[in-house]
Amino acid sequence: MTAITIGTFDGYHLGHQLVVNTLLGEADMRGLRPMAITFSNHPMEVIAPHRAPGLLCSAAEKEARLRASGVEVAMIEFGRHISVLTVREMIRLLRDDFKCALIVMGYDNTFGSDGVHMNVSDFAAIGREEGVEVIEAAIEPGVSSSVIRHAIADGNLQLASDMLGRPVTLRGKVVRGRAMGAKLGFPTANLQPSYRAQLPYPGVYGGWALLPDGTQTMAVINVGHHPTVGADDTLSVEAHLPGFKGDLYDKEIELELVEFLREEIQFPDVDALKQAISEDIAEAERRLL
Repeated sequence: MTAITIGTFDGYHLGHQLVVNTLLGEADMRGLRPMAITFSNHPMEVIAPHRAPGLLCSAAEKEARLRASGVEVAMIEFGRHISVLTVREMIRLLRDDFKCALIVMGYDNTFGSDGVHMNVSDFAAIGREEGVEVIEAAIEPGVSSSVIRHAIADGNLQLASDMLGRPVTLRGKVVRGRAMGAKLGFPTANLQPSYRAQLPYPGVYGGWALLPDGTQTMAVINVGHHPTVGADDTLSVEAHLPGFKGDLYDKEIELELVEFLREEIQFPDVDALKQAISEDIAEAERRLL
Protein backbone atom coordinates (compact mmCIF):
# COMPACT_ATOMS: atom_id res chain seq x y z
CA MET A 1 0.00 0.00 0.00
CA THR A 2 1.16 3.55 -0.72
CA ALA A 3 1.01 7.05 0.70
CA ILE A 4 0.80 9.52 -2.17
CA THR A 5 1.20 13.20 -2.84
CA ILE A 6 0.23 14.46 -6.27
CA GLY A 7 1.09 17.74 -7.98
CA THR A 8 3.12 19.60 -10.58
CA PHE A 9 6.11 20.18 -8.23
CA ASP A 10 7.64 22.72 -10.61
CA GLY A 11 11.02 23.74 -9.20
CA TYR A 12 10.66 21.41 -6.20
CA HIS A 13 10.89 24.41 -3.86
CA LEU A 14 10.84 24.56 -0.04
CA GLY A 15 7.05 24.22 0.09
CA HIS A 16 7.19 21.05 -2.01
CA GLN A 17 9.99 19.71 0.14
CA LEU A 18 7.89 20.23 3.28
CA VAL A 19 5.01 18.28 1.70
CA VAL A 20 7.36 15.43 0.79
CA ASN A 21 8.88 15.40 4.28
CA THR A 22 5.36 15.16 5.72
CA LEU A 23 4.63 12.32 3.30
CA LEU A 24 7.76 10.44 4.38
CA GLY A 25 6.93 10.76 8.07
CA GLU A 26 3.26 9.82 7.74
CA ALA A 27 4.09 6.89 5.45
CA ASP A 28 6.67 5.59 7.88
CA MET A 29 4.19 5.72 10.79
CA ARG A 30 1.63 3.74 8.79
CA GLY A 31 3.99 1.29 7.13
CA LEU A 32 3.18 2.63 3.63
CA ARG A 33 5.42 3.21 0.60
CA PRO A 34 5.82 6.96 -0.05
CA MET A 35 5.14 7.98 -3.65
CA ALA A 36 4.95 11.28 -5.52
CA ILE A 37 2.84 11.46 -8.66
CA THR A 38 3.79 14.33 -10.92
CA PHE A 39 3.49 15.41 -14.53
CA SER A 40 5.95 15.59 -17.41
CA ASN A 41 4.10 18.69 -18.66
CA HIS A 42 2.37 21.55 -16.86
CA PRO A 43 -1.40 20.98 -16.51
CA MET A 44 -2.10 24.50 -17.79
CA GLU A 45 -0.65 23.48 -21.15
CA VAL A 46 -3.77 21.33 -21.52
CA ILE A 47 -6.37 23.25 -19.50
CA ALA A 48 -5.54 26.77 -20.77
CA PRO A 49 -2.45 26.80 -23.05
CA HIS A 50 -2.41 30.61 -23.29
CA ARG A 51 -1.92 30.75 -19.50
CA ALA A 52 0.79 28.07 -19.29
CA PRO A 53 3.67 29.51 -17.23
CA GLY A 54 7.39 29.34 -17.78
CA LEU A 55 8.92 26.44 -15.89
CA LEU A 56 11.46 26.50 -13.07
CA CYS A 57 13.14 23.23 -14.06
CA SER A 58 12.93 20.38 -16.54
CA ALA A 59 10.82 17.29 -15.90
CA ALA A 60 14.01 15.23 -15.57
CA GLU A 61 15.45 17.55 -12.92
CA LYS A 62 12.17 17.55 -11.00
CA GLU A 63 12.05 13.76 -11.04
CA ALA A 64 15.67 13.50 -9.90
CA ARG A 65 15.09 15.86 -6.96
CA LEU A 66 11.96 14.00 -5.90
CA ARG A 67 13.74 10.63 -6.04
CA ALA A 68 16.69 12.05 -4.10
CA SER A 69 14.27 12.96 -1.29
CA GLY A 70 13.48 9.27 -0.81
CA VAL A 71 10.11 8.80 -2.52
CA GLU A 72 9.05 6.67 -5.44
CA VAL A 73 8.06 8.78 -8.44
CA ALA A 74 5.37 8.17 -11.03
CA MET A 75 5.88 10.65 -13.89
CA ILE A 76 2.84 10.83 -16.14
CA GLU A 77 1.69 13.09 -18.96
CA PHE A 78 -1.20 15.38 -18.06
CA GLY A 79 -3.72 14.99 -20.88
CA ARG A 80 -7.41 15.53 -21.52
CA HIS A 81 -8.17 12.11 -20.08
CA ILE A 82 -6.83 13.29 -16.72
CA SER A 83 -8.18 16.85 -16.89
CA VAL A 84 -11.81 15.64 -16.97
CA LEU A 85 -11.56 13.36 -13.92
CA THR A 86 -13.44 14.56 -10.84
CA VAL A 87 -11.93 14.49 -7.35
CA ARG A 88 -13.81 11.28 -6.57
CA GLU A 89 -12.63 9.66 -9.80
CA MET A 90 -9.04 10.72 -9.11
CA ILE A 91 -9.13 9.29 -5.60
CA ARG A 92 -10.55 6.04 -6.95
CA LEU A 93 -7.80 5.93 -9.59
CA LEU A 94 -5.12 6.44 -6.93
CA ARG A 95 -6.73 3.79 -4.71
CA ASP A 96 -7.20 1.18 -7.42
CA ASP A 97 -4.20 1.73 -9.72
CA PHE A 98 -1.61 2.85 -7.17
CA LYS A 99 -2.86 1.02 -4.04
CA CYS A 100 -3.19 4.36 -2.25
CA ALA A 101 -4.28 4.39 1.40
CA LEU A 102 -3.19 7.95 2.25
CA ILE A 103 -3.05 11.22 0.28
CA VAL A 104 -0.94 14.11 1.59
CA MET A 105 -1.94 17.51 0.18
CA GLY A 106 -0.13 20.83 0.23
CA TYR A 107 -1.96 23.85 1.63
CA ASP A 108 -2.80 25.23 -1.86
CA ASN A 109 -2.87 21.88 -3.64
CA THR A 110 -5.97 20.68 -5.47
CA PHE A 111 -6.69 18.06 -8.07
CA GLY A 112 -9.72 16.90 -10.03
CA SER A 113 -11.89 18.86 -12.46
CA ASP A 114 -14.24 19.90 -9.64
CA GLY A 115 -11.58 20.35 -6.96
CA VAL A 116 -10.45 23.91 -7.61
CA HIS A 117 -12.95 25.42 -5.14
CA MET A 118 -12.66 22.64 -2.55
CA ASN A 119 -10.63 22.72 0.65
CA VAL A 120 -8.82 19.85 2.32
CA SER A 121 -11.90 19.01 4.41
CA ASP A 122 -13.89 18.43 1.24
CA PHE A 123 -11.16 16.17 -0.14
CA ALA A 124 -10.98 14.31 3.17
CA ALA A 125 -14.74 13.73 3.20
CA ILE A 126 -14.69 12.25 -0.30
CA GLY A 127 -11.63 10.22 0.65
CA ARG A 128 -13.41 8.70 3.67
CA GLU A 129 -16.27 7.61 1.42
CA GLU A 130 -13.76 5.94 -0.91
CA GLY A 131 -11.62 4.38 1.83
CA VAL A 132 -8.63 6.71 1.43
CA GLU A 133 -7.33 8.96 4.21
CA VAL A 134 -6.57 12.55 3.16
CA ILE A 135 -4.46 14.91 5.28
CA GLU A 136 -2.83 18.30 4.79
CA ALA A 137 0.92 18.85 5.08
CA ALA A 138 2.53 21.58 7.15
CA ILE A 139 2.71 25.01 5.50
CA GLU A 140 5.73 26.99 4.26
CA PRO A 141 4.05 30.44 4.24
CA GLY A 142 4.29 32.50 1.08
CA VAL A 143 6.27 29.98 -0.95
CA SER A 144 4.85 28.93 -4.31
CA SER A 145 6.03 28.27 -7.84
CA SER A 146 4.11 31.29 -9.13
CA VAL A 147 5.75 33.64 -6.59
CA ILE A 148 9.17 32.28 -7.58
CA ARG A 149 8.41 32.81 -11.28
CA HIS A 150 7.45 36.42 -10.61
CA ALA A 151 10.64 36.95 -8.59
CA ILE A 152 12.78 35.56 -11.42
CA ALA A 153 10.93 37.66 -14.00
CA ASP A 154 11.62 40.74 -11.84
CA GLY A 155 15.32 39.89 -11.48
CA ASN A 156 14.95 39.21 -7.74
CA LEU A 157 17.32 36.25 -7.57
CA GLN A 158 17.67 36.39 -3.79
CA LEU A 159 13.96 35.94 -3.15
CA ALA A 160 13.70 33.19 -5.77
CA SER A 161 16.71 31.28 -4.48
CA ASP A 162 15.54 31.62 -0.87
CA MET A 163 12.23 29.97 -1.80
CA LEU A 164 13.85 27.32 -3.98
CA GLY A 165 16.43 26.50 -1.32
CA ARG A 166 19.13 26.69 -4.01
CA PRO A 167 20.28 29.09 -6.75
CA VAL A 168 18.19 29.86 -9.82
CA THR A 169 19.38 27.75 -12.76
CA LEU A 170 18.82 27.37 -16.49
CA ARG A 171 19.77 24.15 -18.27
CA GLY A 172 19.99 23.43 -21.98
CA LYS A 173 22.08 22.86 -25.07
CA VAL A 174 24.68 25.28 -26.42
CA VAL A 175 23.66 26.28 -29.95
CA ARG A 176 25.27 28.38 -32.66
CA GLY A 177 24.29 32.03 -32.66
CA ARG A 178 25.48 35.08 -34.61
CA ALA A 179 28.98 34.90 -33.07
CA MET A 180 28.74 38.57 -32.13
CA GLY A 181 30.42 37.92 -28.78
CA ALA A 182 33.43 36.35 -30.46
CA LYS A 183 33.68 39.31 -32.85
CA LEU A 184 33.73 41.63 -29.85
CA GLY A 185 36.45 39.55 -28.16
CA PHE A 186 34.09 37.96 -25.63
CA PRO A 187 32.86 34.62 -27.03
CA THR A 188 29.61 33.35 -25.54
CA ALA A 189 27.81 30.06 -25.12
CA ASN A 190 24.29 30.55 -26.47
CA LEU A 191 21.91 28.51 -24.34
CA GLN A 192 18.77 26.92 -25.73
CA PRO A 193 16.82 25.73 -22.66
CA SER A 194 15.74 22.09 -22.83
CA TYR A 195 12.28 23.05 -21.44
CA ARG A 196 9.95 26.06 -21.62
CA ALA A 197 11.94 27.95 -19.02
CA GLN A 198 10.95 30.98 -16.98
CA LEU A 199 13.59 33.49 -18.12
CA PRO A 200 14.90 36.24 -15.85
CA TYR A 201 14.45 39.96 -16.22
CA PRO A 202 16.59 41.23 -19.13
CA GLY A 203 20.02 42.19 -17.92
CA VAL A 204 23.48 40.97 -17.03
CA TYR A 205 24.05 38.43 -14.27
CA GLY A 206 27.07 36.99 -12.54
CA GLY A 207 27.02 33.29 -11.89
CA TRP A 208 28.47 29.90 -12.65
CA ALA A 209 28.39 27.41 -15.50
CA LEU A 210 28.35 23.69 -14.81
CA LEU A 211 30.11 22.08 -17.79
CA PRO A 212 29.57 18.60 -19.28
CA ASP A 213 32.71 17.25 -17.59
CA GLY A 214 31.37 18.28 -14.17
CA THR A 215 33.65 21.28 -13.71
CA GLN A 216 32.32 24.67 -12.72
CA THR A 217 33.52 28.01 -14.02
CA MET A 218 32.48 31.62 -13.51
CA ALA A 219 30.02 33.00 -16.04
CA VAL A 220 28.81 36.45 -17.03
CA ILE A 221 25.31 35.78 -18.30
CA ASN A 222 23.34 38.09 -20.57
CA VAL A 223 19.58 37.74 -20.87
CA GLY A 224 18.24 40.11 -23.48
CA HIS A 225 17.66 41.38 -27.00
CA HIS A 226 21.13 42.65 -28.13
CA PRO A 227 19.99 46.29 -28.49
CA THR A 228 23.45 47.60 -29.42
CA VAL A 229 24.34 45.06 -32.13
CA GLY A 230 21.01 44.37 -33.83
CA ALA A 231 17.98 44.04 -31.60
CA ASP A 232 16.16 40.71 -31.61
CA ASP A 233 12.53 40.25 -30.60
CA THR A 234 13.37 36.91 -28.99
CA LEU A 235 14.80 36.93 -25.49
CA SER A 236 18.10 35.05 -25.57
CA VAL A 237 20.47 33.64 -22.96
CA GLU A 238 24.21 33.68 -23.53
CA ALA A 239 27.12 33.25 -21.17
CA HIS A 240 30.71 34.43 -21.43
CA LEU A 241 33.04 32.11 -19.53
CA PRO A 242 36.24 34.07 -18.81
CA GLY A 243 39.33 31.99 -19.55
CA PHE A 244 37.42 29.03 -21.02
CA LYS A 245 38.81 27.73 -24.33
CA GLY A 246 36.83 24.53 -25.03
CA ASP A 247 34.10 23.70 -27.55
CA LEU A 248 30.62 23.49 -26.03
CA TYR A 249 28.48 23.38 -29.17
CA ASP A 250 25.63 20.84 -28.98
CA LYS A 251 26.53 20.02 -25.37
CA GLU A 252 24.32 20.41 -22.28
CA ILE A 253 25.36 22.94 -19.65
CA GLU A 254 23.69 24.46 -16.59
CA LEU A 255 23.87 28.15 -15.75
CA GLU A 256 23.52 29.19 -12.13
CA LEU A 257 22.43 32.83 -11.77
CA VAL A 258 23.73 34.36 -8.55
CA GLU A 259 24.01 38.15 -8.84
CA PHE A 260 22.10 40.72 -10.89
CA LEU A 261 24.80 43.07 -12.19
CA ARG A 262 22.93 45.59 -14.35
CA GLU A 263 20.01 46.12 -16.68
CA GLU A 264 20.32 45.65 -20.42
CA ILE A 265 21.42 48.92 -22.03
CA GLN A 266 21.69 50.16 -25.61
CA PHE A 267 25.17 51.61 -25.87
CA PRO A 268 26.12 54.40 -28.31
CA ASP A 269 28.65 52.24 -30.12
CA VAL A 270 30.49 48.92 -30.07
CA ASP A 271 33.47 50.33 -28.17
CA ALA A 272 31.21 51.42 -25.32
CA LEU A 273 29.67 47.94 -25.30
CA LYS A 274 33.08 46.26 -25.13
CA GLN A 275 34.07 48.52 -22.23
CA ALA A 276 30.85 47.64 -20.39
CA ILE A 277 31.46 43.90 -20.88
CA SER A 278 34.95 44.27 -19.41
CA GLU A 279 33.45 46.06 -16.42
CA ASP A 280 30.77 43.35 -16.08
CA ILE A 281 33.47 40.67 -15.90
CA ALA A 282 35.41 42.63 -13.28
CA GLU A 283 32.26 43.17 -11.21
CA ALA A 284 31.32 39.50 -11.42
CA GLU A 285 34.80 38.51 -10.28
CA ARG A 286 34.60 40.98 -7.40
CA ARG A 287 31.27 39.56 -6.19
CA LEU A 288 31.83 35.86 -6.83
CA LEU A 289 35.53 35.10 -6.44
